[in-house]
Amino acid sequence: MCYSIQYVTYTQQSNKQQVVLRKIACVQLKNVIGDGKGEFRWHHMDNKDKAQVRANILEVFMLQTDESMRDLFAECVLGIARDDFPQSWNCIPEILKNLSCNDLNRVHNALLITRKIVKLYQFARRTDTEERKRLHLLIQHTFPTVKKIFQTLINKNEPAAALMMKLCVKIYWSAMQLALQGPQATVQDVNDWMQLFDAVLKKPLNEKDMPEDHEDRPEWPWWKLKKWVLHLIHRFFSRYGIKGHIDDNNPQGKKLALWWEKNYAQRFVHHALNVLVSKTKGQYVTGRVLMMSYCVVNDAVELASTYKIMKPHLNFIIFESILPNLAFNAKDRKLWVEDPHEYVRKSVDPIDDYINPKTAAMNLLIDLCRLRKEPLQLLMPRLANMLQQYVAAGNGRTELMTLQKDGALVALGSLSENLMENELYMNALEGLIVQHVLPEFQNPNYPFMRERSCWILMRYCDLDFKSEHHLQCCVQKMLKSLRDPELPVQMMAATSLRFLIDSDTAQKVIEPVLPQVLDEFFRLMNEIGLDDLICSLERIIQRFGDQIVRIAPQLTVKLASLFQQLFKKDDSGEDDEAQMAALTTLECINTILEQTWEMPDMYVVFESVKRENFNHINFS
Repeated sequence: MCYSIQYVTYTQQSNKQQVVLRKIACVQLKNVIGDGKGEFRWHHMDNKDKAQVRANILEVFMLQTDESMRDLFAECVLGIARDDFPQSWNCIPEILKNLSCNDLNRVHNALLITRKIVKLYQFARRTDTEERKRLHLLIQHTFPTVKKIFQTLINKNEPAAALMMKLCVKIYWSAMQLALQGPQATVQDVNDWMQLFDAVLKKPLNEKDMPEDHEDRPEWPWWKLKKWVLHLIHRFFSRYGIKGHIDDNNPQGKKLALWWEKNYAQRFVHHALNVLVSKTKGQYVTGRVLMMSYCVVNDAVELASTYKIMKPHLNFIIFESILPNLAFNAKDRKLWVEDPHEYVRKSVDPIDDYINPKTAAMNLLIDLCRLRKEPLQLLMPRLANMLQQYVAAGNGRTELMTLQKDGALVALGSLSENLMENELYMNALEGLIVQHVLPEFQNPNYPFMRERSCWILMRYCDLDFKSEHHLQCCVQKMLKSLRDPELPVQMMAATSLRFLIDSDTAQKVIEPVLPQVLDEFFRLMNEIGLDDLICSLERIIQRFGDQIVRIAPQLTVKLASLFQQLFKKDDSGEDDEAQMAALTTLECINTILEQTWEMPDMYVVFESVKRENFNHINFS
């Protein structure tokens, strides 16, 4: 291991062979130190070797200029710090020395390793005394210098400055994730940092300086810096900036929240609103920056002082920013056409929801209408007018009108719970669905509207239909959509169907065609085995237990075959999607067995299925 360190620093020649060999040596070092989970663990090594590594590794790390080498060495340092910091290895003085030097490369590397070590403790709770002590030590000694670095970089325009400031922001982010402590919790310290974050968001970005290719722009350091600042402000606002969110046993925290609300909350809301304005004017804004701006504006809804500055802009926020961002867009269309399977996967991926501006806009609309009365009063008449104009246009409807209707439907679907509980609107919802949703199941030109119709019916599955005929039409439309030419429509129908089958009316419609419905489900599961799809199948099996009994053996065989496919697909053990789908398939089989426990013939079938499909599998 010591030889690996020596070799990495043996030569600074840039020929390809030397670079490759240095990387090999660094990888070897990383593998030996390990991450605390592997076969080789740092604390099992000889103490003399460990002492020699600790004495040299930071200096070697600070010399690195290659990004991949930086990352490898950072992991090595992190592995040591996890076990030895600070008792056996107080690396703070050496980190401080490099943070304070004039060599920008060393400063960058020192910031990187500070971020890595602080991140170790970002989820340490107040009860984790030892970890909180370590974090406090890092904050106390390194943060004043990190703050000074940020202050010296704020007026620079180079991408390298943005990268280093981003590291400063991420350091602060990790330190304040769960709690503010020590100097971090003081008004003066918070004020110093907030001034810096404010300056970053004020800083204009010249489109001429950005990469020409729009696909490369999200990775441009200045956009990433703004994204992280907004991310941090959202976290600070929601956790420390609203008095009502602070524990009553924390009077200092409540005092800080009131101070922050008075001095900074409105300022950052203005910054977030400016991002929304820029987007509506056609200026370039990355998806993540837009998403985080919606989140900051959403934080502001709860506070009277910040909602006050939002109120005059509600028309803009709702009708010019939120609704257009809810609608089907060019990016959605491209993915739908080029890779419908990926489109479907993204539509059910919770991670994608987390980073999607559309989801953030939807959440903002929901909270506006839930917490304040004015937004819904503004919204509903405009939506009604928009839908009526669409109907009146008949064959003269443009694509823009269709997209506007799509945004209106997403808004209505997002607000389903609110509207179904509101006496002013609840009685009109059935008519709205019949007049404006059901016709879109036949939309020949815009298949995404057929998908949207399935989604809307899912959102209003708990609506108390006055007309049995209307409910029958809804279920029939959904069943027909299982055979739609477009895969995303089929999938939305299949995953939504389980929410519509609880009523006796739905059962009457589905029961005569149940075998065909199940065939469609198996066809889809063979094409794209998603967990949501199999969950829908399981719900159908539960709901139609009496009818399922007749075909239980065949159904079990098909599910076992599907399990085999999913198991083979995940032979690497790294396909989480296939893993979840395979698990849900087993749960489906279990549901069938529970429904048919009085049938002795089923146990003969299952024994055969188990022997052919499961006996060879190591379920560990």
